[in-house]
Amino acid sequence: MSEWTVLLHGMGRTSLSMRKLRKRLEALGRRCLALDYPSRFKNLAELGAHLTECIHKELGSNEKPCVITHSMGGVVVRFMPEQRWQRLVLLAPPSQGSQVAQRLLDNRFFQRVFGPAGQEVAVLDAPALRDPFAVVAGTRRVHPGNPISWVTHALEWIPRDEPSDGLILVRETRLAGMADFATIDATHTHIMNHESIPAMAVRFFETGRLEAQG
Repeated sequence: MSEWTVLLHGMGRTSLSMRKLRKRLEALGRRCLALDYPSRFKNLAELGAHLTECIHKELGSNEKPCVITHSMGGVVVRFMPEQRWQRLVLLAPPSQGSQVAQRLLDNRFFQRVFGPAGQEVAVLDAPALRDPFAVVAGTRRVHPGNPISWVTHALEWIPRDEPSDGLILVRETRLAGMADFATIDATHTHIMNHESIPAMAVRFFETGRLEAQG
């Protein structure tokens, strides 16, 4: 099992958003590579190629690291066919597209701020993952630290009777072929900082399961 873990941030964020998780993983003995990528300025295929090049430069083309992604990072990895992984943990990925993003497709501000990849995520058509992966979805619909959740809640862009993290529906995170799936009480913006994530991720990397088996 590779001792390396690559961390990929979400749309409009930077590697700093994964800093707390990186430190916790390092305390558990993982070597971490947190990468930045221009999520707002390239399409998904271009982002996948860019990140593949970065990983090969940093770790070598033969390394098969594990990876933890947040949000759109869990889509970008599906556009990295030349990079193989040991195992992947996807946090709050819009695996089936995003109902909220679909509502904003014709909004010029959204188009300008989130760029071509944001448009593609709205109505997603992405390759399948080839390597073992697990998905963790959040269920905290409204949270003071996630302003977008106030908007989606007030405008009822997300059905009130469906669990979500304030931006992505739980059902939108599911992806065919998952080795495991779990939900936690977390909002979309901060799910990577939830105290249970480091242990869940390392457990999946080592055993193929997110939760300890009885």
